[in-house]
Amino acid sequence: MEHVVLTVQSQNQLQQALQQLDSSWLNLPSGRVLAQVYSRNLESGWLLSVSAELRAKLPNITVVGCSAMGIVSAGSDWNNATVVSLLRFDKSSFVATLLQSSPDDEYLDGRNMAAELAIKQRDLQGVLLLSNPTKLATTRLLRGMSDELVNLPIFGGLAGDFSQKLSTSVMLDQALSDAGSVIVAFYGEALRIKTFNYLGWTPFGEGMTVTSTQGDVVKTIDNIAAYDLYNYFIGIEKTGFFSSAMEFPLMANHGGKLVARVPIAVGEAHELVFLAQLEPGDTVQFGYGDVNSILSDLSFARHDLISFGPEAILVFSCCCRQSFLQDDPRAEIQPFEDVAAVAGFFTYGEIDTANVPRDVLNATIVSVGFSEEPAPAAEEDDWLITERAEMKMSRNLNRLQRLMCFISRMTEKLNAKNQELTRLAQLDSLTGVLNRRAFEEQLAQEFQHCRMISAPLSLLKIDLDGFKQLNEDFGHAIGDQLLCNLVDIVNRCVRHTDGFARYESDCFMLLLPQLHYGEALVIAERIRAGVAQSLTIKGIPELPKVTCSIGVAKFHDEQDTLDALLSRVDFAISRAKSAGRNCVKGE
Repeated sequence: MEHVVLTVQSQNQLQQALQQLDSSWLNLPSGRVLAQVYSRNLESGWLLSVSAELRAKLPNITVVGCSAMGIVSAGSDWNNATVVSLLRFDKSSFVATLLQSSPDDEYLDGRNMAAELAIKQRDLQGVLLLSNPTKLATTRLLRGMSDELVNLPIFGGLAGDFSQKLSTSVMLDQALSDAGSVIVAFYGEALRIKTFNYLGWTPFGEGMTVTSTQGDVVKTIDNIAAYDLYNYFIGIEKTGFFSSAMEFPLMANHGGKLVARVPIAVGEAHELVFLAQLEPGDTVQFGYGDVNSILSDLSFARHDLISFGPEAILVFSCCCRQSFLQDDPRAEIQPFEDVAAVAGFFTYGEIDTANVPRDVLNATIVSVGFSEEPAPAAEEDDWLITERAEMKMSRNLNRLQRLMCFISRMTEKLNAKNQELTRLAQLDSLTGVLNRRAFEEQLAQEFQHCRMISAPLSLLKIDLDGFKQLNEDFGHAIGDQLLCNLVDIVNRCVRHTDGFARYESDCFMLLLPQLHYGEALVIAERIRAGVAQSLTIKGIPELPKVTCSIGVAKFHDEQDTLDALLSRVDFAISRAKSAGRNCVKGE
């Protein structure tokens, strides 16, 4: 395998660069030489003219490509530039297809196309996907392909448009499409393909919940118009929204993987348009680029690539990283350039199903290693990264790195304080057990869970007998001490997984999930006896004997309701009071 990367701005430059190719590139059969053309040049006919020039020089070449937000190349001239990646396979082959999908048919089209690719040859090793995001539901297409090719990597990116007119196109040979996808399937027993991705964007601020969506449009978050939240928290105006918002994506956890979602436009009702989906119920936070995380991830990515031993590297990086890096667009690929020749583009979205199945990514950088040679032998300390990959940074990035460190530390402190405030808001300030609101939430969750799995559940209601009179005779300070002592007695009788709360005044609730009714009665009697024997206060000999009454109710069956359970435990404790107090009664 050989990988030649050309960076050109004109047809003359391309012609001159192609003259430098040696004779081994000529007269190869179809399916052996793949050209990828990624360009910022939106001039009409430019992509097709590049394709025609390549096909004139190499008649059996296959040319794929797309419009791009920017190019990834070792070249230094990036303005209006085009990168051409020439991959020559010596032991492997590929098949390229331009897929045109009708609206709402993307999932089925993707699945059918993937199945067709898989049966062509048994040695399918991976699939490159270039897609138009503005007129095609790429997420549905990708999910169809990913569901069919479960154990094979699908990688690539969504065509971009740096002019932000949302006019994108993909190309196969002399065919150009603004509503299709180019799919390249790679075959060969000797071929090795591996993908790597990293994010480097860090969530900050409070979690919010997506409350209303329609396709790729998010209407509301926390029942507030999605744009209004961006405007309030980040201060982003409608004019030039995308260029500002791309550096502050929303972060969500999908399948245990942190993913970013970048909004591209604002609708009339202040909804936000995305190129990758969020679902109602998703918990999201704002994200920011963290230079320190990027550096750390870069070290791991370079180490993994070296361990893989690539002969060629493709890179698909999000346009928000390009905006974030500003005058350092090559900073992230410099550590890869001494590993193998690198080419790619800045995208509207990245694809890497080996690491994140079924999801289009944002804000990530995906690198893909190709090789037709055996994997290099692993060193004994291959797992150890001895030094951080060097990233040449401008003064602006160095300043930003220090700012991100400050924000990260402040965010950690704020999160810790918020967690502590949340914990305290769930506790009764006197006794330290759950308050009524927190208990009712836990009770509802446990009740629903037990009903779903037909598991036992018991509920106890505990009242101190004559507590009101004790308060009047001895004062509230003594009454408070009695309540705290009661809590200590109960805590010694229950499991840490049980829910114990001060429900109101001297009334407590005890939730015993996964515990049968008979066992609950035993625990209730143990608590009653413990209170009768030891609920006293030293130094106050005139304090009368303090006792409690306990009612016990159980979850009946799948037809039972939470209100019915609460009514039964109320009835049970009424029976205990009527029976003379200092006793346990069931429903």
